[in-house]
Amino acid sequence: MSAEPWSFEVGRLQWLPIPAREQRVDGLNERWVDEAVERARVVTISGEEVEAEWRPLFASMLEEAPDGDSAVFFPFGLFAPLHVAFDTRTAEQTLETIAQWLDEEHATVDSRALDAAVLEDARLVMRIERPQVGPVSYAVGLFGLGRDLGIAITARTDDPIVAGQFGDAGIPLLESFRRAA
Repeated sequence: MSAEPWSFEVGRLQWLPIPAREQRVDGLNERWVDEAVERARVVTISGEEVEAEWRPLFASMLEEAPDGDSAVFFPFGLFAPLHVAFDTRTAEQTLETIAQWLDEEHATVDSRALDAAVLEDARLVMRIERPQVGPVSYAVGLFGLGRDLGIAITARTDDPIVAGQFGDAGIPLLESFRRAA
């Protein structure tokens, strides 16, 4: 993830930044997949027999990740790596995004203000979305403002445990955000 316009601390055990598309070259891609497998091995309770399936999954996650700042979040205890987007927006756009996330027309929403150090209007929003067709999904968003810029850290999963772990791990991550010098 780029240092502009933010600096922040990523916990090395549960977070693995995804390199920008122009940095995704064969050698780096292989090292990234190796690192993803190692992190999954450390945080996941599983047998070695399932680890062979991880390499193609992580290679696919890397290939399919959109350009922009993002990471993979590794929940403790289960193999459920989660793609997380980091979006920098104007403060006004961030406030509009928060309002959309708080909309309860198509979801059950829980939200709480956070004490996020230097960020203003810091908020954790958790949504349970029940479409008429398809599975229930859990969306988690962490938002904050720093002067004229906002940050949105968002992910979606079909596992409520993963959503809860992401929310808990995302709070200290959001609290570490500061404007880059």
